[in-house]
Amino acid sequence: NHISDMVIGTGININQRTFISDAPNPISLWQITGKENDKDIILNNILTAFENYSTMLREGNSDAIVKRYHDNLYRSEGYHWYKDANGEFEAKTIEVLPNGTLRLQRMNGIINEYMFKESAMASIPEKEGASIIYQNSEDKRLHIIKVQKSDNAGD
Repeated sequence: NHISDMVIGTGININQRTFISDAPNPISLWQITGKENDKDIILNNILTAFENYSTMLREGNSDAIVKRYHDNLYRSEGYHWYKDANGEFEAKTIEVLPNGTLRLQRMNGIINEYMFKESAMASIPEKEGASIIYQNSEDKRLHIIKVQKSDNAGD
């Protein structure tokens, strides 16, 4: 195993409170933590992590890095809503291949592969029987609920 190509790019909004851009959903650590964050400490932590991963690569531990990557993928557990050129669907992440291809398994078992921007996270459908997955802010656990039709107009 060897690295044939590598692109590194990062942008971290640390203490930014307002955003004036076309970005669809920018967020900062300040918005997440509700407090000012020390940029020097964050930079040091990033550089330390980068050096640790570089050491792992030099020592031939690329499999451990790949495992850690897959273990920490956003939406890596359970079924979530996605959309592609054919519409919205529920799927779970199987893996990301070395070339960046995302492999998703639909609820019917079919596995599709997507290159960058060929699929996107979909908004949660608000139709009866749809699954809604949310994270409780108190216990940080993911919860799944089903949308049910309400007889009350105010619900």
